Amino acid sequence: MSLGEPWFRPRESGYGFTPINAKGIAATVAFILIAIATTLLLAAPGASRPPEVGAWLAHLRAGLGLGSVSLPVVGRIAVIGAEAAIFLVFAWSKSRPPKRLD
Repeated sequence: MSLGEPWFRPRESGYGFTPINAKGIAATVAFILIAIATTLLLAAPGASRPPEVGAWLAHLRAGLGLGSVSLPVVGRIAVIGAEAAIFLVFAWSKSRPPKRLD
């Protein structure tokens, strides 16, 4: 566990963590944006989207060296799953310990 002010707390029901301050919310928003970017950058180049968006994404993908990379849906899900696992470990490291049930 980290020292200092916690960013997250364990959920009261289910699994995961809930942001409890601005840093936790910012980290959650950053994770969501990274997951969206991953989905867009690893999608098939011929996916249906407006032509101007497709051209912009093609230029961005080429600039990042991803021009020829195209993962199937299962591959994209695996990459986003790995990102989610990393985020959960991060959230755990920035959380306060769960309350004991006495």
